[in-house]
Amino acid sequence: MSCPIVTKTIDKLEAEGIYQHDTSRVLNKPAFIAYNDKWSQIAKEKFNLTNVDKMFNVVEGGLKKMLTGSSYLRDNKESITRAFVNQDFFNELQEKYDLANQPTDTTVNRLKLKNNNISNVKPGVEELFNSNPELANQVYEVLGFYPKNIIRDNQEYFNNPRIRFFVKIADEVRESLPKVKDGYTRLYRGNRPSDLKSNPQFTNSLEGIALPFLMSYEGQLSYIDTPTSDLSKYVQKGGVATNAEFIVTPEIAKSATPVDNSIVEKYKKQYPDKLVPLEITPQQKQQALQLYSQYLESLNKPNTNPILQGNQQEQVKKFAELQERLSNKEFLEGAKSAYESTPALQQYGTQEQYNDYIARVSLGIIKNPSSGEYNYESKVKDIVYHGTDALRGKSGIDIEGFKNYMKNNINTKGIKLNTDFDVDKLSNDLNLDKDCK
Repeated sequence: MSCPIVTKTIDKLEAEGIYQHDTSRVLNKPAFIAYNDKWSQIAKEKFNLTNVDKMFNVVEGGLKKMLTGSSYLRDNKESITRAFVNQDFFNELQEKYDLANQPTDTTVNRLKLKNNNISNVKPGVEELFNSNPELANQVYEVLGFYPKNIIRDNQEYFNNPRIRFFVKIADEVRESLPKVKDGYTRLYRGNRPSDLKSNPQFTNSLEGIALPFLMSYEGQLSYIDTPTSDLSKYVQKGGVATNAEFIVTPEIAKSATPVDNSIVEKYKKQYPDKLVPLEITPQQKQQALQLYSQYLESLNKPNTNPILQGNQQEQVKKFAELQERLSNKEFLEGAKSAYESTPALQQYGTQEQYNDYIARVSLGIIKNPSSGEYNYESKVKDIVYHGTDALRGKSGIDIEGFKNYMKNNINTKGIKLNTDFDVDKLSNDLNLDKDCK
């Protein structure tokens, strides 16, 4: 039976030792980029695809936030390259291939493609993200899937939970108010109960100034619309936020329009314990769902620490720690030294797979084969990176443990390391008629 094209594509990349689908990690970036570029172009030319993108979306991911209490050096990080299946691209390619070659069975093949497990999200994971924003935020943050700043009404704010809390309120407030006329600027004030229509101090920063003050004042929000050309007459200077605070005339202050407090009251109970989901793109969310799904699937494998079974808090904690460790330069240098100096390790998997193995052992995600215990509260000092002594038995580096890990966790059939990659040797045929392994 012929495999879906996406399956054969991934099989080829993994067989070449340049991609690991289980973790979406690119093992040989120049080779992967060359394959992705050339195969995508071949597919477009051969089947007249309309999709302008490529087979895989490549993402450079680095840690943007260290865990509280982490023992890693804050700047001791390294970027990880990941690649995600572009399902729209493969759907169109599969459909046009079916029409050209198997016109009587296109429906069946499309269904196979849509239901194959290449890019599916584990059932329940999206619901988990939607119902538990704190967990979702931890995943997004450790993957670096968030902008450094949030911009509203030409004001730029540092992206943190506090600002996201006020941005969420401000967005709803703006949606509830009349549209600002062209040539006018809307100014706001968070009032004390006695200030409404009397205090002339206003701001164009709803999220950064008006709403935070309102939470302290316990009064009511109000606003005025003033000609933009007049702002320079009212702007305050010295000791205040630049071009953000204004003192208008008493007459203008009296004309301020109160804002229904129902929106603010809805969120007051959350203050100061505020938690608002990060602003991320749909593509980033899908990528995070895929990565976290793959991680959860890996916890069903042999030797996984029982404490991680069904414990969402511990699962996301170890997910974050795993991403951090796999981005730690000192860790990676030690793992590389051990791998390159031990040819026996190279028989069973790639450098990236070995990194994943010793990271999971060192964090207590899986059992330490030398001690038979879980290093659950592992810290940096628990791993002597040069030689990875944490995994050594009396006879040296635990080769057998890595061999068993690969056997039980990753399908390594056909794995080989491609040290002499040459893009010009690529065929102009995607071998679409080749059967499944």
